[in-house]
Amino acid sequence: MSRNVFIFLFHLGVAGLAGLSVHVLADIVGWPGPRWLPIAMVALLAAGPVDHCASIIHRRMFG
Repeated sequence: MSRNVFIFLFHLGVAGLAGLSVHVLADIVGWPGPRWLPIAMVALLAAGPVDHCASIIHRRMFG
């Protein structure tokens, strides 16, 4: 699997999990605003570390 495809799929999976967890947390807390705002904040904050982790995992799995 190419590095770019792996990183894209890794980002997609992590973004899905982050979006789901923030959505559930917003329901629990009773977030009055739009749901996309906290999801977007989490996605922007996590983009750098997720890319770094995906690169390391790809290197260790595929050489």
